[in-house]
Amino acid sequence: WNHLVWGIEVHCPDEYLSDMDKDKVFLIASSYQDEMIEQIESYGYDKDTNIVKVIDLPAIMNDYSFMDRTGYLELTDNEIKKSQLNVLCHLRDICKENNLRYYLCGGTLLGSVRHKGYIPWDDDIDVVMPANDIIKLVKIVKEDKEFGIASCFEDMKEFKNIDYYDECTMMYDKSNICDVNHFPMQMTMGMWIDIFPFFGVPVEKNELEKYIENAKRLEAYKWNNIYSDNKCQKALKEQIEYLMSYNYNSCKNIGFILGRYFRKDIFPRTYFDKTVKMIFEGEYFDAPVEWKKYLSGIYGNYMQLPPKEQQVGHHYFKAYHRP
Repeated sequence: WNHLVWGIEVHCPDEYLSDMDKDKVFLIASSYQDEMIEQIESYGYDKDTNIVKVIDLPAIMNDYSFMDRTGYLELTDNEIKKSQLNVLCHLRDICKENNLRYYLCGGTLLGSVRHKGYIPWDDDIDVVMPANDIIKLVKIVKEDKEFGIASCFEDMKEFKNIDYYDECTMMYDKSNICDVNHFPMQMTMGMWIDIFPFFGVPVEKNELEKYIENAKRLEAYKWNNIYSDNKCQKALKEQIEYLMSYNYNSCKNIGFILGRYFRKDIFPRTYFDKTVKMIFEGEYFDAPVEWKKYLSGIYGNYMQLPPKEQQVGHHYFKAYHRP
C-alpha cells in the first residue's frame, strides 16, 4: 500500500471497499483467488453477483493432461523430499568446490530454524545466490551427468537461444521425472530445487522507486511476449542486463524485488557478507549471518505457526519414477 507498482499507486482496500457499492464488479485472475474472494466478501459483496473469475488459475495449474503418464509410478512425499535434499547437497558441494555463494532462504531457512528441516506442509527447497554466481553454476551443472539446470542466466557474451524465461533457476535430479505446471510455463524435467537470484539494489528512495518501476515494466513486457520466442528472448536479455547493472558486490542493499516478497526481499548486503551453518534434514548448509533479521523482515514473528487453513503447500507438480 502507498507504493507504485508498474507506475500505478496501490491503495489499502478499506479506502475503496468500506462503503458497499452493489454495482461494483471485481475481476480476479490470480492463484490466490480464494483469499481475494474471502477478503472482498468480508466487505459485504456477493460472490456470485459482484465477483468474476476471469481465469481459474488453480484449476489450470492442477491439470497435467499435457503429458501422458499412464503406467508411471508417482514418487511418494518422502521420495520427493529425498530427491530435493539430494539436489541441495550437490549444490552445496559444487559451491564449496568452486567458491560460489549460496544461502538457505524463504521457507527453507524458516523450516531449518523452526523445524530443523522441512516445514511440515511445505513441498520445496529454496536457496538464493548472487546472479553472477548463478551464471558460473549454470556452466558447471551443464556438464553434470546426474543433475541438470534450467536457467535464464548465461554469460551475456553467450546469451542466445534461451528457452527458459523465469528468473528462478531450477536445478534438478535427472534420475526421476517431474511435470511442472507454472502457468503459462509447462515443462518436464527432474525433481528440482529453486535458486533465486540476488542483485544489487539502489538505496536512495527516488532511484529505488525508478528501479522497481523499470524492473516491473521489463518483467511485464517479457511475459506479454511469451508466445514469441524472439521478442521474449530480446526482452529477457534487456531485463537481465538492467538488473545486473546494479553490481551485487558494490551495492549496500541487495535483493530480488520480482519475487513473492517484493519489497520485503531487499536487505543490507551485510546480512549476507558472512554465513553460519544451519541444520536442515540432518545436513548442514550455509545461511546468512543475520538470519534472524532476514526472517523477521519477511515473516515478522517467524516462530509463530500460521493458522491451520494456511498450512498447505502452494506448488504445482507431479513427480514419477523413470520407467
